[in-house]
Amino acid sequence: SEIYASVQRRHWGPGHAGSLILDGAAEALPAIGWRRPVARASDTALLRFLGSWSGDIFSGGLQGRQQPPHPLLIGMRIEAQPLPNLRLGAARTMQWGGGGRPEGVASFLHALLGSDNAGYGSIGADNEPGNQLAGFDWRWTLWPQHDLAWYGQIVGEDESGWLPSGNVALAGVDMRWPLGGSGHVRAFVEWSNTLAGAVGSRPRPGTTYQHHIY
Repeated sequence: SEIYASVQRRHWGPGHAGSLILDGAAEALPAIGWRRPVARASDTALLRFLGSWSGDIFSGGLQGRQQPPHPLLIGMRIEAQPLPNLRLGAARTMQWGGGGRPEGVASFLHALLGSDNAGYGSIGADNEPGNQLAGFDWRWTLWPQHDLAWYGQIVGEDESGWLPSGNVALAGVDMRWPLGGSGHVRAFVEWSNTLAGAVGSRPRPGTTYQHHIY
């Protein structure tokens, strides 16, 4: 594992054409964080069931924001391989703070615990901590010889009952063919639906990736 400071792009998820939560096409983000860059099994008995795993936690400043100015983007991801042909991932991002917004310990804890929607307890529009996305992804290799795999990602625009809600989804199939020597060619078919609530709940047009504060 390592502590780092970097300016980099992140692509979180199995998709080739994009990611629903943090996409490599976005601007590079200056951040500090901790990561386990090389996936390997843990020696700790409590974590051994994960198989080989890697992780990343960071906090970075969003650039070019006018209202509120200088909010933070906090991200957390873990990716594990509990079975030889199955990779699972879980990720979460959180916009928090910024000029004129609460930045105290209580605000951060509300955001971290997911109790950050206006109307939840004492949370209102004036002290709403942040804006979040969270979700899960997978890659299941069906034919290892040609790396034929089915993969997907489900990300919640909102939270309900401690779980992502207002979900958007991505799914695809890819395969690799060897060429002469060490080369290969990869082909994929990928589908995505970024309409909030299109998966598992009532569709809510005009809400995905939008927020009244951020």
